[in-house]
Amino acid sequence: MSKQDLFKSQGFFFKENFLEENEKKELRSFFDDKFKNKKLKSNTIKFSFQELHNFFILDKLETKISNFMNHAIDYDFYLRNIWMIKTKNEDFRKNELPFIPHIDKKRYLKVFLYVDDV
Repeated sequence: MSKQDLFKSQGFFFKENFLEENEKKELRSFFDDKFKNKKLKSNTIKFSFQELHNFFILDKLETKISNFMNHAIDYDFYLRNIWMIKTKNEDFRKNELPFIPHIDKKRYLKVFLYVDDV
């Protein structure tokens, strides 16, 4: 079954090894730097679509995701936000958001990019 067919029938699909090792390394470094330099109240940093072009690595990532999605599923969309989430074992709370099934108030096409093993 094609990715487009999977997306239409199931609402999602999975692409393993989307990023090259050097891209993962760059992103990991960028994420680590952002988390280190911010006084965060949570383990999340959000970059809106207006900010993406300010960071070469995020701009490049957005282009790669958009090109892949347009080719793989022929879907007209734009990437609204990139969220960086740093989750450790101690952050996991079985009965709390975002770890329980839920429906977001605002509905978007979402791309989950795991830089490290989950």
